[in-house]
Formats: sequence, structure tokens, C-alpha cells
Amino acid sequence: MFDLLQEHLHVLGKMTTAEEKKLTDNLKQDYLNSVLTAKSATDSIVINNYTPLVNLSGQDKPPSKNFCQLLVSKSQVIWRTWIISLRSRQSARPVEIKSSHEDFMYDEIIQRDIRRVFGEATLAHVRRICSGNVDWIVYLPLPILLYVISFLDLIDIANLSMTNHILHEACNNDLIWEAMYYRYMTTVPDDISALAAKHGWKKIFFDNAVHQRVLLSRHKKYDVNLVNV
Repeated sequence: MFDLLQEHLHVLGKMTTAEEKKLTDNLKQDYLNSVLTAKSATDSIVINNYTPLVNLSGQDKPPSKNFCQLLVSKSQVIWRTWIISLRSRQSARPVEIKSSHEDFMYDEIIQRDIRRVFGEATLAHVRRICSGNVDWIVYLPLPILLYVISFLDLIDIANLSMTNHILHEACNNDLIWEAMYYRYMTTVPDDISALAAKHGWKKIFFDNAVHQRVLLSRHKKYDVNLVNV
């Protein structure tokens, strides 16, 4: 993944092909701002041991009124509980439990508490992280993620959007569909930007016949590949 980002950073500096030149100025500028504010492209996407991959807080289930917080980083799981009762002092410090990823997998008490307060899906997500199954792409800065997605074709974007809710939102970002429009349209009306500002670039894109040409081209390539098999 990091090699792919470095490759795209190199491409951005060249910008020689016609397809790359059609990327919108906004998308390129957002990407550049995200990268140039760091020491390097890799620095901007590094997640250290203390960066929270999960940061949730909420009230325990009735009749308890305790307040709970769950923090998960690359190296540990932190579970905090604020005891809320008439007898407790407002300045009371929370009860804090820290455990490594390996220890968490065997800690049935913390897992039970997470399931009770935040649900089974949250517990399953934390267990995946502690098992080393982390989808790092969803933690990329949004401008970099959008820049990478902008190189995909329509079918790949549709498939990627069904991966999880974060990538679904990224794939539906207006900047992506503005890039798609300028990539595939040979002629662009003068008033298209005003129209897109009102209706959104995705609607503008699919209201045109451009996506039909893209799908037809994809279909023809697929048929040629079948003939060559």
C-alpha cells in the first residue's frame, strides 16, 4: 500500500498522460496539501503506537449509569469506566484497564464489557485489530484516499464502495465524480460546474451518456479477453 502511494506521488510530479491531466485542480490540490504538510508522503500516513484506531465512549446499559470509554491503538487496548452514583465524587478518576493486544484476546471480562456497552460488532472489530487484521487504507488522510480512488475505473469504484462504510463515503465523494466526469468527457459544457454545484457531480455524471460509453468499452475489452483465452 505504501509503495502504491509513493508511486502515485511520483506520477503527480510528472503529470504527463492525458488521463492524469484531466484530474481536477481541487483533487490534486487537496492531495498536495495533505502530502506537503508532512515531511514526506509516508510521514503523512504513518500511524504510531498511540494513534487511536478505535475511540468510543458511551453510557453503560441500565440500570447502571456508569460512563465508559474504549481506546484501541496499534499496541494496546484501554478500557475506562467512570463510576456514576450519588455517593461518588465528581472529581473521581476513572477505573482504567490497559492490556496488550495479545492479552486482550484472552481477557473475557473486558470483552464482555465491550459487548454489553458497544455491541457485538464493535467487539468483533476490536478482536480483528488485536489479531492483526487491520484495513489500513481506511486510516489514510481523506485527500490521499480520494487521490488513489480517482485512478480506478467505474466498476472498481462500485466494488470498493461496498467494502465498508468509510470507503462507501469516500467513493461517493463529489471530488471523485468530478474527476470521473473530466476523465471520460471529450467536451465539457461551460455551465457544467454551476449545474454540478446544484445537483452534485455524481448525478451529472450518470445523467450523461458518458458512463454508457465506459461500460461498453469495458464490455468490449472483456469479450476480447474471452476470445484470446
